[in-house]
Amino acid sequence: MEKASSVFNKGFNCAQSVLLSHGEAFFKDAGYALKLASGFGGGICGRGHTCGAVTGALMVLGLHFGYSSVENPSEKERALRIKKEFLETFENRFNGLDCKQLLGADIGTSEGRDYARENNLFEKTCSQLIDGASEILDGLIEKCKKIN
Repeated sequence: MEKASSVFNKGFNCAQSVLLSHGEAFFKDAGYALKLASGFGGGICGRGHTCGAVTGALMVLGLHFGYSSVENPSEKERALRIKKEFLETFENRFNGLDCKQLLGADIGTSEGRDYARENNLFEKTCSQLIDGASEILDGLIEKCKKIN
């Protein structure tokens, strides 16, 4: 399994990097993971909303602990509880969930994207966020597998 930041350094977005590096075993072809997460980079299609490392991690948690039936409400509750724990841990560590907060620039605007590029925020900050999301994700998966 490739480290998520190395996938990012190849040119993939944050969501693709986290999903591919942590969820590849769930996909017959890695291309499916990359395609699935392709619209979530840059805070959902480059709009600066929820960080792609976060959305990629939520997809991975869905693969591990998601629900596919409405017949068992406790499955849905468990899935939401695990995902909320990820969100709270990430938000506490990085003081936010949205790219705008995390980067200190509104990358949903051309000025904000230019600022982020000029200050190497994508390389510096996004790599740290991807690594942090990966660390939180690995710990949470391990913890939840032991419990269940």
